[in-house]
Amino acid sequence: IRLKQIAAIAWKEEVAAGKDIIVEGDISADYFYVVQEGTFEIFVEENLAGKKKPNLVQTQNKGGSFGELALLYLVPRAATVTAKTDSIVWVIDRKNFKDILMKVSDEKINEYVKYLTRVEILSSLLAAEKTAVAAALMEVHFAKNQVIIQQGTPGNTFYILFEGEVDVCVDGDEKAKLAASEERSVAHYFGERALLNNEPRAATVRVISDTAKALALDREAFDLLLGPLEEILKRKDGGNAPGAQGAIAPPAGGTPQPKLDTNRQKILRSDLVKIGLLGAGGFGA
Repeated sequence: IRLKQIAAIAWKEEVAAGKDIIVEGDISADYFYVVQEGTFEIFVEENLAGKKKPNLVQTQNKGGSFGELALLYLVPRAATVTAKTDSIVWVIDRKNFKDILMKVSDEKINEYVKYLTRVEILSSLLAAEKTAVAAALMEVHFAKNQVIIQQGTPGNTFYILFEGEVDVCVDGDEKAKLAASEERSVAHYFGERALLNNEPRAATVRVISDTAKALALDREAFDLLLGPLEEILKRKDGGNAPGAQGAIAPPAGGTPQPKLDTNRQKILRSDLVKIGLLGAGGFGA
């Protein structure tokens, strides 16, 4: 069904030999490409003796595709893609691509919720909130040596690795290895700073197994669903248990009392300004 939906919204473009269809570092990632005819070379810049030099890492021919990661999540393009020959591609735009591929079945949502319960920074989410986040997750697959996160680049995507192994490097030195397994119910997460702060990636995460599978969530989707993560983390700081609906423990023999916000300012009626009538009647009654 999804393939038919994608085919219905794709359009065909001709690409001349030598043209860069994707440029590394470009933050305007709006399109995903499928090759119908021709050959494309994929280059990643490397620092050699203080000079940046493009390194050929992959070639895509008929039936190949590229551009999906930056299209799904607001991250800069990870490589430059150049047409080696006159080529023809089918193009899919960002909005339609996400609308089609990010529809998740109930079965998958329940599976993803299990992974979310193992993520420490999300442990304070209520059950309904975890379900909402799970519905926004996108399952992504990676090949060996593929870089998931590049140190120093802007980032706003959070990953839960549930199958495969990656190494974590800082300034070229390996700091850790993370191995995940669906069979053993072992998962790892990284990129959480993307949800917490506007700062460059602190490390490079590269796949060292033959393949790897992860769930990805961009900050835009997270904030839209739940608001800033900082507010959610305050639940844990305040001593609330996961699923406690924000209530504090009731006094002995009494009923639960609402938690007071000590930072709340008093607003007087005289401070208010009349703008206009929003509506009248029993809305929602």
